[in-house]
Parts: sequence; structure tokens; C-alpha cells
Amino acid sequence: MGALLAMLAVVGPLSVHSTAAVVPPPPTTAPTQVRATSGNGRALIEWDAVADATSYQVFRGVAGLWDPAPVATVSRPRVWNTGLQNGTTYDYKVVARNRGGNGPASAVVSVIPLGPPTGLTATAGVTSVSLAWQAVPGATSYTVYRRIPRDGAAFEPLAANVIGLAFVDDGLDSTAWHVYRVQAVAGPHSGPLSTRAAARPLPTPPATAPAGLTAAIRGGRLVLTWARVDDARGYAVYRSATGAFDDTPVATVGSPVFRQDPPAAGTALWFQVAAVNAGGSGPVSATIRVSSGAPPVAPSDVQAVGGDGQVTVSWAPVAGADAYHVYRGTAPGDTGAVPVASGVAASPFVDATVVNGQTYYYQVSALGADGEGARSAEVHATPQAPPTGTDPDTVAAFRFLRQATWGPKPGDVERVKAIGFDAFLAEQFAAPVSTYPDALFDQVVEASEERFMQLALSGPDQLRQRLAWALYKVWVVSAVEVDYAPAIVTYYRLFMEGAFGNYRDLMRQVTLNPAMGEYLSMLNNKGQHVTGVPANENYPRELLQLFTLGLSALGPDGTPQPGPTGQPLPAYTEEDVKALARILSGWTFGDGDPSTTPRRSALENFRVPMEPVAAYHDPGEKVFLGETFPAGQTAVEDLEQALDVIFLHPNVGPFVSRQLIQQLVTSNPSPGYVRDVAAVFADNGTGTRGDLAAVVAAILTHPEAGVTSATSGKLSEPVLFVVSQLRALNATVTDHPFMSDKVSEMGQRVFYPPSVFSYFPPGYRVAGTGVPPLMGPEFQGLTQVTAMVRANFVASLLGGSFAGSATVDFTPFRDLALEPERLVDYVSLLFTGGRLSDAERAEIVAAVLASPDTRRTERSRTAIFLTLVPGQFQVDR
Repeated sequence: MGALLAMLAVVGPLSVHSTAAVVPPPPTTAPTQVRATSGNGRALIEWDAVADATSYQVFRGVAGLWDPAPVATVSRPRVWNTGLQNGTTYDYKVVARNRGGNGPASAVVSVIPLGPPTGLTATAGVTSVSLAWQAVPGATSYTVYRRIPRDGAAFEPLAANVIGLAFVDDGLDSTAWHVYRVQAVAGPHSGPLSTRAAARPLPTPPATAPAGLTAAIRGGRLVLTWARVDDARGYAVYRSATGAFDDTPVATVGSPVFRQDPPAAGTALWFQVAAVNAGGSGPVSATIRVSSGAPPVAPSDVQAVGGDGQVTVSWAPVAGADAYHVYRGTAPGDTGAVPVASGVAASPFVDATVVNGQTYYYQVSALGADGEGARSAEVHATPQAPPTGTDPDTVAAFRFLRQATWGPKPGDVERVKAIGFDAFLAEQFAAPVSTYPDALFDQVVEASEERFMQLALSGPDQLRQRLAWALYKVWVVSAVEVDYAPAIVTYYRLFMEGAFGNYRDLMRQVTLNPAMGEYLSMLNNKGQHVTGVPANENYPRELLQLFTLGLSALGPDGTPQPGPTGQPLPAYTEEDVKALARILSGWTFGDGDPSTTPRRSALENFRVPMEPVAAYHDPGEKVFLGETFPAGQTAVEDLEQALDVIFLHPNVGPFVSRQLIQQLVTSNPSPGYVRDVAAVFADNGTGTRGDLAAVVAAILTHPEAGVTSATSGKLSEPVLFVVSQLRALNATVTDHPFMSDKVSEMGQRVFYPPSVFSYFPPGYRVAGTGVPPLMGPEFQGLTQVTAMVRANFVASLLGGSFAGSATVDFTPFRDLALEPERLVDYVSLLFTGGRLSDAERAEIVAAVLASPDTRRTERSRTAIFLTLVPGQFQVDR
């Protein structure tokens, strides 16, 4: 105790300290570097931090009147002030604060919020595009941005300080699409970019005048013809009764022929023709005068006889004829405007500029003092060595129907020969869509398989079904993983209903279909800001690789483009896939009600398109295929921009065209075939890109679709193999499951492709067919086992093993069985279009003769079986 008292004495009395906090003085300096950035209905205010500040108050004024209360109190030196009126000038100042109070106010900054220009339109002109847009409140000028998708470049400023609401971009390439966006500007402030508008400039008018304008009287009508002009989309015909012409054509026609009544007795008419296209009219042709005098009559008794590398055309002499014109074409009804031989003195004419195997069509006209007379009836011949006896028209019609339908039925070949390919296509484009009814939703997927077979066998819209099936095998969703009837039925309806629509529309519909979302993981795929991991890349990768672009950059003819090292250039990068995954994040099941917006992952519903969940969509800026996607875009805006970028990519046309050619016509199309079809994909003739009806017509009517060679054609896939035989036999089918079962045994179960690469990838090559080996996608599924299944199916069908489901009427065959040669010719015509070789025909006739003439059904079965099983039938060429 004494020691303690001593210590206290030394230390002295204890003092008492206050526990109250010390209040610092207010900040002494104002925030500096205050700056304001314009936004759409908002403004970003930023400043440099003040060292002794714990928060900041932002005050706003308009026209010198300041709000007494701050519009924001924040701890960081930046704030977005929203809810602003675009076009109004707003003033801002910032005050730094701490517990001691407010410091001095900063300098005042001003900003004008600006919205994006709306209503942007792009109108094509001759090598130009005219833009127009709606005024943005507060804007004093505008900046125009442009990109050319074919060049792969991003948007770049094209013109700044544009005053007014219109701009003309001229001197453009008319073969390329041009995409534009516009930005409002007010002093140093600029708003967001507008939505896109695209146009392809019109071409310059044709530069040359039509040549070879001639006139003739045919069938009591005056017929003008002339040579085609390469860059013409049509022709303007000018007529005068005096020889003086005005600027108004009497008619505009699509082909180089014009018909009207001949001049009245004692009168004459003058004619000129000009080629026209979307850009306008070219120079006029030389003038032709047509009088009422009677030219020579059309030659009669015209004949064409094919030889080895030549065709001899002969006719009876025509009274009053001084000479003759001979016209030639390679399609019926189109012998051209320019004669293959002019001023021929007399019959016959030997055409030695022909190719063996090609059918040529001829007409002859007589020339006299009063002009050229009407053309003769059309005749045709096919030069060949040695003659095969096969009717080329029958082969062509049969081949066409094998490509455009599930196989011809009895009488179909003759009908197509009578009406022509174009008329058949027009009928198919107008045919009603076969339906997959809602009743299938409540059944297993196998019921939809049976419906598929039923429609393929007897549906009137054969071409639509073939194209829908081809598109489904590209855009694969397999019931192996999505084994729900509502999902599969709703998904396949997209292709049935969109087969003749636009590929851009199909891209959107498939992308938002929940079956695809389920199959390739786009459904309920959230952005990284929600999950902490990158968005799933499954569908974005396949959208690019399998559905639209392919792996390599392609030329217009579909050939890969080499890079500096000689290796093909990639069509896209891994960074593009990652960016596209972010772009496509945030979609869930929809409910079909446009008035509702999902806020979280929704309940399963495969019957309506997916809908976006705003909170799940990655809101950040993305760069995809060289194009910037601004931050803050909605899931729908990102989706539409991405699909536009992909759809306008130069790879899409060649990539899609090649796959559809492979599905319908040949596994090994030439680059020229792909180029020609891709050109129609790019422009259907009226400026529309992606017109699938125009594309399939171009595929089926292209000259290469009718070529027979060692590398042409394709193996008949199981579905076509089974359905086409039943159609050719005109079988009566009362129950369809056996069809689905047999197709599945052959390796192609409908709606159950084994992977996203479909039943067989388009790049599969057949070993032993050359260097490099030929493409043959369907051959991947042809094994010793499946080949035997095919043969057994034919035997079972002909032998009556499917009697409870399918019945074959052998009467047409039995009626010919007593004459084996006629029977085999009929079978060859029905199943191969008459393409059996002499050696094959002789072998089958010998086999038929092995059965006595009392067993006519057996003879019929033998002829059919030996025709169907060999590769002559199973390979379509």
C-alpha cells in the first residue's frame, strides 16, 4: 500500500477525459473536373474525388432555376441522373460532404440528353442509298455511320455535322448490302445510335441496246424477238405509227419477245426495244419497220434427227421464201431470239455444234420480201453415240420428280413432261400445307413419325415436305434428348410452314423455339453476372458452325478461302462464339401472352416461342463478327442484331445452298452450281435475300440438276428409299408404323437423329472414290447390315409380308408379264425413268424368263426386285 501511494504522488491526480467524438471541419475544396455525358433520357455526372469527403450531393438546375434539394447523394464520384427530358439543357454542380457539413460547390457543367433517331429508313437508288429519319429533340446535327457486311468491317462514321433529317450516300457498289445507323449531336454531346436500316443500291441501267430485233407473223400474231442483254431484268417496247417515238413504252416484258396484232392492211408500225433493270432503262435498239405485207408461211414437215455429234434439221420448201432461219434451244418452248443459223439457202441444215446426250429443240422460219414468217412447229433431237433408245424427256422428268418429291407415282412423269418443270413448281408452291394436328401433343413421338410417313406417302405438298425435311436435317433437334411430342411437333411445324419463306425468319423462329433451346442449352441460359460463370456456348457454336456459316470463310461458290499459310481462313473465332453466348443469354419458356413478361425461369411450355428474362440477359457491351453491340441493349435487341449480322454474312448463301443441293440433288455439286444458287439466295431477282422458294426453284431447275455422270447424284436415304417405292407401286397403305420401323432399321429413325450432326454429316467422304474421295453423306449409314435390310424390305413388300398394312396391286405388271421385254421396259420406266442399260435390261429379262409364263405375278416380282435392289435405283442421278 505504501508503494502504491508513493506512485500516486509521483503521477499526480488522475485526469478525466471526454468520450464525445471529434467533428471534422467540412471539406474546404470543391470537386474538380466535373463532367457530364449525355444519354437517352439520362446523364452521367462524374468528378474527381475530394480527399476529406465521405459523400457528395449533386444539384440540378434548368434555365437558371436550381432544385433546392439534391437529385442524388452518393459515396462515389459518379452518378446517373435518369428520367430526363431529351433535348433539354440541364446544369449540374457537385458539393463534397462529411460529418462536418457541406463544402463549396463545384463549377457548373451542362448537358443535353439526346435520344436515338427513330424511323430510320434506307431507300435504294442507282448506286446510292437515301436515308431519312425523325428529328431528335435538342439535336443540332447528326452523324451517319455505315458498314458493309460483305467486307466484314464494323460501323464507321460516314458523315458528320449533317444538318437536316436526310442524307444520300452515293457512288456505291450495287452488289453489296449497306447498313446504316444515325446518331444525334448537340454541341459536344451525342446520343445513342439508332436502329439499323439496310439497302442494296440499284444497279446502273443496262449499257447496251438489244441486238437482233426481228419481226415475224406467228399464229396470226406479230411477234418481235431480240437478243438478251446480260444485265437486263426486262425490256421496254416502244411503238410508233409514224416513225417518231415518245418516252412511254407500249409494254414492258420479262423475256426477249413481244406479241401483238399485226398492222392493219395498208399501214406500218415502227418498233424499238430497250433493256431495263431496277436502275432504269438502257439505250434503245435499232428501229424495225413492220408493214401489213404477208411474209412467207411457216415451214412444214420439219424433222430433226440426232447423230453422233450432230443434228440434221430438214423441212419442205416454202413458196416465196428467199432463205431460212434455224432457231435452237435446250429447253422446250425456248428456241431463243437469235438464230443458230441465219440465211440458210435451203433444206437440210446440219448442226454440228451440239454435244452428245443433250436434247436440242429446233424451229425454222422462212424469209421473204415482206420479212420473216412465223416459226415452224418445234421439233427436237438428242445427238448420241451409240443411241441408247432412252427418251431424254422421260429421264429428265423422272429425275426431277425424284429430287422434288418423295418419288413419282404412276402418271406423274407423263404429267410433268406435259406441263413442264416451272408449272409443276408453281403448283407445289401454291399447294396447301400438310398439317401436324394438336392431337399429336397428347401422344408419344412415334405417332408423329407415323404422321410424317402418311403425309410423305400421299400429301399433295410434296416439294414442301422434301424441303422441310432437308431443313430439319440441318437445324437438328433430336427426340433422342427432347422426347416430348409437343416439342417435336411444334418444332417441325416451323419447317413445314416456313419451307418457302425467308431464311432470316426461319433463323429467328428456330432460335426462339424451346425445343431447340432445350436441345442445345439456350433455354434458361443466364449471363455471367447472374451465375458467376460464362454463358453456355452450345447453341451459339452450332448456330455458326452447322446452321449458317460453317467453319471456313467461303467464296461465292462455296469453296474455302485460303489464308497466308495456305490453310482455310476461319469464318469466326472463339471470341465470336463467347460473345454470341452472351448475346443470346436470358431466354426462358414463354406463355404465349404478349402482355406478360417473365421475371425468372418459367414453367415448361414447348408450344410457344421462348421469352426474355431481362435480369438474366448479359447487359454488357459485346463485339461479335466485328460489330459492336452497345451495353444496355435488351435480349431482343441483341438477338435481332446478331441474327442480322449472321444473315448478311457472305458465307450464309453458299453454305446453305450447298447443303440443300446435297439434300435434294447431288452430293458433289460443282462450285458453279453452288455459286448460281447462292446468287439467288442473295437476291431472288426482286432484291430479297434468303427467299427459300426461289432457292429451291434454282436448285431443281439448274442445268447441273439434270446431269448424269460418274460423280453426280446421291444415295437414296432410307426415308426416300421406302416412301418412293410405295408411291411408285401405288400401294394401298392402311397403317403406317411398318414404314417407320423399316426406316429405323435402315439407320434413319424419323425425328431421332443420333446427334446435332444429323443422321450423316454433309462432309462425309466415301473411301476409295478418288483423291480426295467423293462426298457421299448418305453412304455413312450404308453398311452390309443396312444394305441387307433394304433388300429384305423390297422382298417383303413384293411378297406380301406387310399385307395387314400395305397392299400392292400387280395388275399393271401381270398384264405385261407374257412379254418380258415390255414388262422390264415398263418397270424400268416406272422406277428409273427408263435408265436401265442394255446389259442390265438383258439380265433382268433373262431372270424373268426363268419363271414360266403361267406365273405372271412371280415374273412381275422378279422384274421389280431386280430393278429396285441394285444401285441403279438406289442412287439418284
